[in-house]
Amino acid sequence: MSALKEQTPTINEVPSRYKLIGAIATCIWLGILLIIFIPRYSDFLCLPLNEMGDFFAGAFAPIAFLWLVLGYFQQSQELQQNTTALKMQLSELKQQVENTEKLAQHAGTQASEAKKNTDSNLLQSWHSNYISLIDKGPKINFEDYVIINDSYVFTFKLYGIQALEIVVSSYSGEVESPTFPSWSIDVKKDIVITPSDRYDLLISFTINYKTPFGLTGEVSYTFNRTTSAMHYDGILLVDPPKPIL
Repeated sequence: MSALKEQTPTINEVPSRYKLIGAIATCIWLGILLIIFIPRYSDFLCLPLNEMGDFFAGAFAPIAFLWLVLGYFQQSQELQQNTTALKMQLSELKQQVENTEKLAQHAGTQASEAKKNTDSNLLQSWHSNYISLIDKGPKINFEDYVIINDSYVFTFKLYGIQALEIVVSSYSGEVESPTFPSWSIDVKKDIVITPSDRYDLLISFTINYKTPFGLTGEVSYTFNRTTSAMHYDGILLVDPPKPIL
């Protein structure tokens, strides 16, 4: 706005040529009147008052008319300069609006990038928390198995932390003891499963547990009857913490 004020003309900066013309013309006209009036001063004093008034009206009417015309032109020029100043102000305001819009767009872009970074950090934090909870969960390790009367007895040992509310479910057969209340650390437990199909090569089952601090998860296994190999399918938190985005 300071640059705009420097470029905006004011009334005092209006060219004074009209004033100069008026002053010069007035001085010349007054000089002519004095040249005519001085020799006839005694005659002027003898005139009636009404004629004196007519004299002054006639003598100064041209000067008044001249200043009226000069004032008109001067006012016209001032209006033109004011119009130019208003146009400059309008142009400046438009430029300010454009700059404000650019700043708003830039701020919006920065806000969007900040949200993306925040979401990414939250996802990383959630993933780290998820992994941490898995690490804090119990470790259920397969030890050995035996076959008794077409039933498979799988022996597991618990490490890490005590497990509560144990539920064993199988997709391949019947579990002899599907539930037991707790499982202490370093204690071995047998899970007995009788396959429903004697020709089914795979026995799949899941051990669901709950820890004392409320973590709920499941561990999945698949046993291959042909190779006698137990495959660990991984641990899954049943109700893991959800990221808040």
